[in-house]
Amino acid sequence: MKNAKRIVSFAMAVMMALTICAVAPATVARAEGQYPGSAGENSLALYVTMEPTSLSTLEATYGEEFKLLGCLDVGLTQIGEDDQPVPAGAESWEISDDALTYTFHLREDALWSNGDPVVASDYAFAWKTLMTPDTGAEYAYFGYQLIAGGQDFYDGKIDWEDVGVKVIDDYTLEVTLAAPTPYALSMFCFRSLDPINEKFFNEIGGVENYNMDPEYFCSNGPYTLESWTHDSELVMKKNEKFFDADKVSLETITWKILTQSDTKFNSFKAGDIDVIDLTGDQITELDAEGYPVNAYLAARDYWILFNNEDKYLSNVNLRKAIDACYSRTDFVNAIIKDSSVPANTFCPPAILANGASFAETALAKLEENGYAKDGILRNPVADPDKANEYLEKALEELGCTKEDLSAHLDIHCGDSDQAQMQAAFIQEAVRTVLGVEITVTPMQTKAQSAERTNGNYVMDLAGWGADYNDPMTFFDLWVTGAGNNSAKFSSEEYDALIKDALTNTDEAARVDDFIRCEEILMDEMPISIIYVKANAYAVSEKLTGGYTYTAWNSYNFKYATVK
Repeated sequence: MKNAKRIVSFAMAVMMALTICAVAPATVARAEGQYPGSAGENSLALYVTMEPTSLSTLEATYGEEFKLLGCLDVGLTQIGEDDQPVPAGAESWEISDDALTYTFHLREDALWSNGDPVVASDYAFAWKTLMTPDTGAEYAYFGYQLIAGGQDFYDGKIDWEDVGVKVIDDYTLEVTLAAPTPYALSMFCFRSLDPINEKFFNEIGGVENYNMDPEYFCSNGPYTLESWTHDSELVMKKNEKFFDADKVSLETITWKILTQSDTKFNSFKAGDIDVIDLTGDQITELDAEGYPVNAYLAARDYWILFNNEDKYLSNVNLRKAIDACYSRTDFVNAIIKDSSVPANTFCPPAILANGASFAETALAKLEENGYAKDGILRNPVADPDKANEYLEKALEELGCTKEDLSAHLDIHCGDSDQAQMQAAFIQEAVRTVLGVEITVTPMQTKAQSAERTNGNYVMDLAGWGADYNDPMTFFDLWVTGAGNNSAKFSSEEYDALIKDALTNTDEAARVDDFIRCEEILMDEMPISIIYVKANAYAVSEKLTGGYTYTAWNSYNFKYATVK
């Protein structure tokens, strides 16, 4: 760590203690045949924690959805075992001297699952559709921020022919970036930039049907979708037309939809699933049995999302009052109960910038600027006096009473037992410290997502996982009008900083822009960041290797091997 005189933040200290890059499970003494895994040869049983809202690369936004799509599709590049981009749909590429133009040479043996060749126009069509406003893609900005002319096309100022995407021939794609982007190859891995078989897309009726049921899927990845029993399970079958099919040993992967932590754990012990993400109590139980548990600190934050356009939560002092009234440390220890850590900076420690952890770099500068003290930016424990001081200011500015707030405040959460416990923790803290009631409203993920997107909420428990390894993947969330800006936050200064960071080739200057963004998020508090997720997991004896499970490559089991 830099600066030995500085007190290292608790998040960084925990990060050092965790195994960031997981490998195949270690061999330890345990009962013969314990948790042997699912039945069936050349198959694997996994789970997702929600019914997908969509498996269209144009509409998916949840990590659980991208987990599934990672087995069905590949883009130009993919993340390798060392978390660096490697060839996938493109077998090679050249980058111009000014780092603006990428010429991709596509694999000529790549086929769609229906036998059609995967060609350069499939990428161009997918990106054009993504960046067409009528599509309604929340990740449209992912394309128009990256690609030259993309923003003007999205705004209706230019035609597609003027955007920096050129199909040179069937197997050559030229992409001109809006600005030099050192992490561009990682962005081309992202599912929203996967290709779409244009002919198939049009035949099935376009956006409305695409990837909504098995008959509407046309995959270019290692698996195809064989069945989808909604709210129950999805079954994937090996795609024999995949260019890397000889490296895929599994014939099927069954994805069960399991929302409750106890159900998942019991399913793992019963041999119904082969991998389990663990809660604290479950970690303790497996440790006591001598069963191997692995952990890594993910590039993922969880927070309370405030609706900044709500009649009460539009007030910054009310937002700060709620932020100060609960203990992040108690939240992690009492509810999460694993190796997760209280959030300190908005951008989690695993994100790198200019060759170092952005969080560590930022904390040093934030302390110089008076925002942090002793390496702490966000108080890990509750501050009741400060919380009530903020509340009194809010009541005066809003001209309302605690009773008014109690009649209005509501927090949406998922319908899992874990999500409801998290919401209840916040509810109790606000009641105890501020004397204000909050209604907890559990919802199925699809409904919660729709309400959040439409702004029909007051508060919401949500989170974000990195799409690529650069601070931008977190900070551009809160640009005015951005597709994932469900907080409805808007700041001209913040927008200008992100715009500068998107085009600035001076890495040190970009870091300064992001540090100022951290300060604005502290000053304006559009969200209350709670914790950085550490994933603890166990695997069955059936799973023998061929998978990666790291901060940037979680749940990559497409090349897994079993006994």
